[in-house]
Amino acid sequence: MLKEKFHLPLTSSLAIGFAGVVLLLHPTLEQNQLLPGLLGLVSGMLAGIALLNVRQLGMLGEPGTRVVFYFNLIATLLSGSWMLTDTLHPVALGDLPLLIALAPPPPSRNSP
Repeated sequence: MLKEKFHLPLTSSLAIGFAGVVLLLHPTLEQNQLLPGLLGLVSGMLAGIALLNVRQLGMLGEPGTRVVFYFNLIATLLSGSWMLTDTLHPVALGDLPLLIALAPPPPSRNSP
């Protein structure tokens, strides 16, 4: 799509990613693994399309902060509406270390 050529780092990362998917699904691919496996593959494909769109927006001169803002806004609204359709579970005290580990690091003083 972006007229890029395959090169060794790209090809090797694609092969490693595909091998990882095969290892996660096990070579047998039992009947109860079909839907989760397909969902994982579709999720990876959609993430790739999203990254292509972000890259094209950058090539068109769209500011990165605007892209990140609208991506987060849409993701928050859609995932929030999906969460409201199910029962919400309170955060347990044992979950706090994991939530803290998921938080992004604070910006460094040297960043623009």
